[in-house]
Amino acid sequence: MTAEQPSIEAAATPVGTVAALWRYPISSTAGEALDEAELVETGIAGDRQYALVDPEIRQTASPERYRRWYPAPLVSSRWSEGGRLEVSADGVDWRDPLQESGRELLARHFGFPVEVRAYGRDRSTDAVPRYVRAPLHVLTTASLRALERLLPGSSVAVSRFRPNILLDTPGNDDAIEQSWMGRLITVAGVTLRVARPCGRCSFTTLRQDGVPYDRDILRELLRTYERQFGVLCDVVRPGRIRVGDEALIAQPGGGKP
Repeated sequence: MTAEQPSIEAAATPVGTVAALWRYPISSTAGEALDEAELVETGIAGDRQYALVDPEIRQTASPERYRRWYPAPLVSSRWSEGGRLEVSADGVDWRDPLQESGRELLARHFGFPVEVRAYGRDRSTDAVPRYVRAPLHVLTTASLRALERLLPGSSVAVSRFRPNILLDTPGNDDAIEQSWMGRLITVAGVTLRVARPCGRCSFTTLRQDGVPYDRDILRELLRTYERQFGVLCDVVRPGRIRVGDEALIAQPGGGKP
């Protein structure tokens, strides 16, 4: 712990509590809800380490661009208690996607051969990232409530936005986290720096388990928020956080926001 950290926490202002935690072992798939999570420099440990790939054309899954990948968020991925990567299309039958049985499950789901590959730079063996991601995605319940008011006929489910951390924040401030740019969020000794807004794409409109396709979601995000919804954060001080932990916010120098 550096000398700076106690001053940050002493001057910080409570902003809410951790309502939920998620990680997505395989990008584009539905992730796994966690009661607690280990945060490392790259984000939640085990998050977004793999991707879905069509090996025949060496295409990394891009559901926001290609209709053939639309079923991706209907697949779930998780890390087993033994540390093994697993996928399921129904939440019951879980298989190792790095083995033949898992590849068969994915092929049936998508209708064409699909492999799970680790991210890397070699297109012959790795999944090539389609964008540069920030370590951690944070969203607030205040923002979700604001969007629900704008779209009373839509299902504004948190799963559409795929945050790592959902903060339960009081009131109905419209996209409150957008005012946190450059500030520090501290949770149970972990420190995050709010780096930039999270730009949204058509992934937010796709059908997921219990959530219908809805193009109005992205239309409203474009109209009201200029596509920005939630924030992307860097991990300044790693550690472990849990659902229910208090979140505080401060200026980088330790002053109150």
